[in-house]
Amino acid sequence: MSEIVTAATIIAGSGAGGWLADKLLGPSFDELGVQFKAFAGRRLSEIFGAAEEPAKSEPIKALPPGFALQFLQKASFSEDDELITEMWANLLVDAGRSYRPRHALITDILSQLGSGEAIVLDRLVPHDFYALDPVSVPINVRTTVKDEAQRQFSTRCDSTDLATRLANTGIYHRFYWPALITDVALPYTDKGHSGARHLSGGPGYLPAYDALVRQQLLERFETIGANPNGEVRIEGLFVTGLGLELLSACRKRK
Repeated sequence: MSEIVTAATIIAGSGAGGWLADKLLGPSFDELGVQFKAFAGRRLSEIFGAAEEPAKSEPIKALPPGFALQFLQKASFSEDDELITEMWANLLVDAGRSYRPRHALITDILSQLGSGEAIVLDRLVPHDFYALDPVSVPINVRTTVKDEAQRQFSTRCDSTDLATRLANTGIYHRFYWPALITDVALPYTDKGHSGARHLSGGPGYLPAYDALVRQQLLERFETIGANPNGEVRIEGLFVTGLGLELLSACRKRK
């Protein structure tokens, strides 16, 4: 009977680390491989199962072998989340419908998304927002978003209550291009005293915002405007062309 090969025996020659290797990697690489295979198989079954129904009404073609291998590898160890599973399924159908080399890039980015990032991106872009070309951000988007954000806070604020209401309105304002305001420093005068009202939008999503910015799916903007009481500082995020391209490929076609 052959000896069970453990992680500890593999690295025994180094004279250190065997105990930790067994703790972290399990009793044998064979068993570890079986566990990985079972998880990967279940994830792929979920994704292909979700893609099967919409694919029946589409003229589906075979995927290029290189992309197929990339998809299987990336998708098999993706986060086990309902929205992410749906995005993988829609990407599979989209690539089968009309494969483009950009599908490889989208696959790589999607494999890095967690459930929090997927939710933020999905909520930020309305499902009917494809009036503009999703492949490239128009040159004037940054200027337009900043100008629109400034207009939200151009009213004179004579009390902290009014400043709070205006800041709240701006935080939940829908821009013409998918964007959101994340922080406002809004000046006010109240009974002879002056100050600035800070209001942050969705602090619980800050790690997701950071991750989406790193992946170039969101871009930060900062702008300084004015109202009759002084300077208005506004920070926010807007969805990039790459973000829209990813959603276009990973959403179910209406």
